[in-house]
Amino acid sequence: MLALYTTECIISSIFESFENSREDVWYNFIKKTKPSLNIVLNVDSDYEYNDDNPIAILRNAYDLEIYIEGTNKDKDTSYIYRVIEMRLDVIDDPSAVFVLDITPELAKQISAKYGVICHSINDNPFESPLFQEAFEVDAVRKKKSENWTDILSKDNVFPSNSLVVIDRYLFSNDADASSQDGIDNLYDILNNILPKRLGVEYHILIVFDDKTLANGETFEIICNKINKLKKRLRGVREYPITIESVSIPKGYAHYDSTHNRRIISNYFILRVDHSLKAFKNGVGLYSQSIFLDWAASKGVIHSKKSHAPIKGMDDTLEELKMAIRQLMKSVGQEKYTLNGKGRDQGVLLSINGIRNRLLSLQ
Repeated sequence: MLALYTTECIISSIFESFENSREDVWYNFIKKTKPSLNIVLNVDSDYEYNDDNPIAILRNAYDLEIYIEGTNKDKDTSYIYRVIEMRLDVIDDPSAVFVLDITPELAKQISAKYGVICHSINDNPFESPLFQEAFEVDAVRKKKSENWTDILSKDNVFPSNSLVVIDRYLFSNDADASSQDGIDNLYDILNNILPKRLGVEYHILIVFDDKTLANGETFEIICNKINKLKKRLRGVREYPITIESVSIPKGYAHYDSTHNRRIISNYFILRVDHSLKAFKNGVGLYSQSIFLDWAASKGVIHSKKSHAPIKGMDDTLEELKMAIRQLMKSVGQEKYTLNGKGRDQGVLLSINGIRNRLLSLQ
């Protein structure tokens, strides 16, 4: 679920002037996506006892969760002010959207450091990546087309600090592609999505079915190959990268939750018809459509009758969480690696320690 971090002054401005100004975008964002509201109150706020306070009205109208982050007098301890001053080592909430009364330049610096959306209320909301239009690309088997570099350009995927890749057959062999093609496509995907610079650790989770492997390949062999991608990814990237892999094989509870091929980041979802193992040497391996949606690319500004894509993102992650919780009941039997290792100094690494921020299982 998205979480909006802002101030009472900004909420009041959004509520009171939405009909005649560009704040209409933020009002519709709250109305359609129903984020939790994490708010720094005015020192003289009447929110707690006045149902006509804009925060209270929004809470009651849309059944929103409200979290108070102190007052604008508590600048030394307020979470939001520590974000503004970039005093935090990490922002744990991967779906945090900060809308603050700061300069557009500072907002960009915060986004770049933490891999989260930070927007200046003084900037045009239409420029937030949250609302950029969804797009679709059609790949054709054995024909040249757009590739991952075109689809996952910086303008389409920035910012982020976490990623989940789901494809049962990503490393399987078939008439058109091999497991190495899966590794190569995974590298291209990661190399285009991961920012060149970031001030926090980047989390990646790869979900596939090791029962689809062939030719003597095993879960451990594939995970070792995945982990070796980190050396290629580092390059100019000086921040730490954590890659976790998990197999959810046929026969396990919630196996169906891995049927759809998905890439989910903090704020966008990418869907494909057939396989994320989509390209080889700039040529389509399969005929399929590839769709990229940001959390509010529909339902707020564009395609207002549509569900906001955050719904599909949340639903997919919730199904994945249920599948992983089921695997947690089979400690010692699950297939899980952390940075290519299933064991650390001879001790089996348990899926109970899974780190990926998007799952919030810690």
